[in-house]
Amino acid sequence: MAIPAYLWLKDDGGADIKGSVDIHGRDGSIEIIGLNHGVAQPTDKHNGKMYKDGKLIETGYSGALTNKNNPDRQHVKGLGPLPRGTYKIAGHSNSKGPITIILEQTSGESFGRSEFRIHGDHKYGPAGFASEGCIILSPSTRRKILRDGGVLEVVR
Repeated sequence: MAIPAYLWLKDDGGADIKGSVDIHGRDGSIEIIGLNHGVAQPTDKHNGKMYKDGKLIETGYSGALTNKNNPDRQHVKGLGPLPRGTYKIAGHSNSKGPITIILEQTSGESFGRSEFRIHGDHKYGPAGFASEGCIILSPSTRRKILRDGGVLEVVR
C-alpha cells in the first residue's frame, strides 16, 4: 500500500514554488513531493530519489537496515526513517561529518526521538549504512539546502 507524503515548496515570501513532480505507485513508500526551501527537490523516500523540475537531482536515504525508507518504522529510535512532521533548517555543525544540517522538529510526533540531521554517508566502509534516522545526501545538495534555508515538511 502506497502511503503518500507531500512536501510543499515555498519561496521566502511563502508563495508556492512551481515544478514539483508527483511520484506514485511504490508499495509501502513515503512519497515526498517537494521541499520547502529554495532547492526544490521532490523526493520519493521509498527509493530516495530527489527531483527538481522533473529531473533527478540525487538518490539518498533515511533509516537503517530493514527500516531504511520504510514509513511504517518511523517510530523506531536509531533505525527508522525521519518521522512525519515539519522541520526547520536550524543550522549546521560537523557532528556527523562535514556539512551536517540540524533539523528542528516544529510539528508532528517525534516518538521520543531527537537530534534529526541531514548528513553524508560514511567516508570509509560500505555506503548506505550511515543513517540512524537522519536523511543522507551528498555534500553539494547539503550546501544548497544550507544556502537556501527553509522548512522541511513530511506528511503521510
